Amino acid sequence: MKKIAKAGKNDEINQDIEIVDLAQNSGTAIEIDEELLTIYIFVDNLDKIQLLGFRRYFEILKKIYLAGQRSSPINIEFCTNGGQATVGLAMYDIIESSGLPVRTVALGEVVSAGVVVFLAGTERLIHKNSILMTHRSHNGYGEGSRDEVENSSNQLKTIDELMRNIILEKSKLTPRQLTKLWLSERFITAPEAIKWGLAHKIVG
Repeated sequence: MKKIAKAGKNDEINQDIEIVDLAQNSGTAIEIDEELLTIYIFVDNLDKIQLLGFRRYFEILKKIYLAGQRSSPINIEFCTNGGQATVGLAMYDIIESSGLPVRTVALGEVVSAGVVVFLAGTERLIHKNSILMTHRSHNGYGEGSRDEVENSSNQLKTIDELMRNIILEKSKLTPRQLTKLWLSERFITAPEAIKWGLAHKIVG
């Protein structure tokens, strides 16, 4: 497999790249370009394999940035249908807790849990023909005992509350507007993303 990441003479960073390349061979579709200080995420569904690769790659770029080798923000460009909400929340926390300038770029579609990751950027760009979409957590608790169904429902409510708080904090959406978007599950265009404060600038 061709490596995209090149970390120069930093042995510690090179070691991290080797580890992440192994994760890539396991099925993750996340790549890194050290020259552009960019992580590319092009996956149908975010899962724990992608989370492993993302964390490793983000740590590589974080080390490069803090070493003063780059002055531009870390870039995260992605297109995703979403995936596990908890993975999206974890990726959000990784970016947010770093305290570094991070530019997130939406290309194509960024849906569901992907929107939460997108909102972690201190600068958020969206391509002019790209779309966003956010919705409540989908359930898989149609079977099981009454207690199991109720417990699963409560868990989803907790996840929804976490995602709701992030979206309201990072955008200009009102609670009522967000609820309406969740109920309709409709696509949000680039101009609408700007209007509602989900994105800061349209690319192209």
